Amino acid sequence: MTSPPTEIKNVLVIGANGIVGTSAIKHLLASNFQVSALIRASSTKPTTFPPEVQVFKTDYTPASLAPAFQTQHAAVSTLSFDGLKLQKVLVDAAIAAGVKLFLPSEFGIDTSHPDAAKLIPFLQPKVETLEYLESKQDQIAWTGLASGSLFDWSLEIPGFGGIDVPERKATIYDGGDVTYSATTIEQVGRAIAAVLKQPLDVVANRHVLVNSFTLTQKEVVAALETVMGGTFEKSYDTVVNLRKVGFEKLEGGNFRGMLELIASSFYGGFGVADFESKGLWNGRLGLGQEDLEGVIRGWIEGRK
Repeated sequence: MTSPPTEIKNVLVIGANGIVGTSAIKHLLASNFQVSALIRASSTKPTTFPPEVQVFKTDYTPASLAPAFQTQHAAVSTLSFDGLKLQKVLVDAAIAAGVKLFLPSEFGIDTSHPDAAKLIPFLQPKVETLEYLESKQDQIAWTGLASGSLFDWSLEIPGFGGIDVPERKATIYDGGDVTYSATTIEQVGRAIAAVLKQPLDVVANRHVLVNSFTLTQKEVVAALETVMGGTFEKSYDTVVNLRKVGFEKLEGGNFRGMLELIASSFYGGFGVADFESKGLWNGRLGLGQEDLEGVIRGWIEGRK
């Protein structure tokens, strides 16, 4: 591998108009990085970036990607769903431009776990991207940043993980006692910036696990009840049934079945979101834990 710069300074955020991309840009700028944004040329999503952010548009051909990757030290992919299949093209563009570090779109469960793609089939492109990066790590370094459940994003979806905030209802799965890692969108942005501030040899070619809190489904419901006042109407089910519903939806052409599979990966004790036992990087990255009730209170206030 060619010698890395003494520090990462220029960073390209890919999929920059999504929720993780927006948070990444905010915290990279706050950490004094020079930030560029890459978005799909055909995107109709209205987006306003800070004036200091240079914006590139692409159709994901090598010719359209090349200008965006020139002069970049690091690239951060925040693509999701169908966009995940494009990441090998992005890795090739980064290598061609001499980019030193590539953060693929992880920001969820630990895809280094051998059962990750079995539990959530749409993660297979993430696994394949990491395998591709591993095969190219003599040309470019990579960091797989996993953050568990995107906590505030999950609250926005009524019924996700059995919790319907507007209706004050909760379906508790397998007793609701399995611990898992969850991270706010803001903390994910902070973590991206913190990783890129580290010496390259500290974060290169390894998985980095972060969170905002380690919790259980019952603790989330209890915190919601405390902050909102009153109690949620509760019912009870199993993770096995949750996964069955998810696969049935997918087989019927309803992609929202992935939401059940995502939630089941946290509630089922499969080991893909148990970051405490594997070793969190929060301390090394200077990331504190967050207060669950405080985060919920801020989320509710922000929706008014």
